[in-house]
Amino acid sequence: MEFLESLIAFDKQWLINVNDFVGTAWLDQLMILASSKWASIPLYAFILYILWKKFGTEQTLWIVTAVAAMVVISDQGSVHLFKNVFQRLRPCHDAQLSQQLMLVTGKCGGQFGFVSSHAANVFGLATFLVFTFKANKGWFSLFVWAAVVSFSRIYLAVHYPLDVVVGAIFGMLTGWAVFRISDKIIGP
Repeated sequence: MEFLESLIAFDKQWLINVNDFVGTAWLDQLMILASSKWASIPLYAFILYILWKKFGTEQTLWIVTAVAAMVVISDQGSVHLFKNVFQRLRPCHDAQLSQQLMLVTGKCGGQFGFVSSHAANVFGLATFLVFTFKANKGWFSLFVWAAVVSFSRIYLAVHYPLDVVVGAIFGMLTGWAVFRISDKIIGP
């Protein structure tokens, strides 16, 4: 139990240290943008175009279906397997901690935060696409994008760092599993 308490204390301190940077105007805006659902639409459109160019219409539709299934699994899994089970308050809902934090957007999200659905979804997508494109070097940059999106959740004080780390791991496992299943169904 002592280890768990130390881990939670470390997690809170890590969050407070990251939150010390809040108030840097350009970084605040960048993190708000990174966390926005809508900011990644141009990236998704580009990925869809590349998929269509490489695989054609029919296989792209199958891949998009697999991606949609992966997002549903990672998103709903992060809620039903983690958030509703562990019920760890988001830092912005923790009465003791929230007084020490600056909330850039003034928004907090749902009551529970372990694990981050944002992290699960973006790391799941990055993993799925890296495997889909056979680990082509350029596609690894999706992990940088996923890391920035995930870090933005810590910066905005809506998740603890471990919410994001475990969400990323869950997302990568989900992305890999859905790729393996879809690869057997869709084929090369």
